[in-house]
Amino acid sequence: MTLQVVRKPGDSDRIRQALRELERTETKVGWFESAKYPNGTPVAYVATIQEFGYPAGGLPPRPFFRPTIASEQAAWRTLIAQASRGVVNGKRTSFQAMELIGLQAAGDVRKTISQISTPALSPATIAARKKRGNNSTKPLVDTRVMINTLTHQTEIK
Repeated sequence: MTLQVVRKPGDSDRIRQALRELERTETKVGWFESAKYPNGTPVAYVATIQEFGYPAGGLPPRPFFRPTIASEQAAWRTLIAQASRGVVNGKRTSFQAMELIGLQAAGDVRKTISQISTPALSPATIAARKKRGNNSTKPLVDTRVMINTLTHQTEIK
């Protein structure tokens, strides 16, 4: 049995154009310039401290970005392949494909943040929360600013 690939006129040009479009489109996930706490502190700064910890300040690491990347990498590759095929087939634009990937990745990071329960908060942190009327002992979600401002941005270069 012989397998024959039938190509339509212009297929190569369409595929090349789709690949160029994908190469120029970028999605970033995280906290951007406008994401700030009420006191003006950039959320990205706080998220970095939470991700890696700050031993000098007594803050242990509570990683959420790196574990999400590690656990979701295969699923994201599958999504990227599917979305890219859609671009090549003319069913979506590169912007739509990358938006889909950005939405998924940001949602996955948010889910990881919401599931973190260790290391436990210090007694001083719990006491400070209680003074503000928050009885939660769950890390990373005190004011919900970090989890609520996590987003993605897609742009064509």
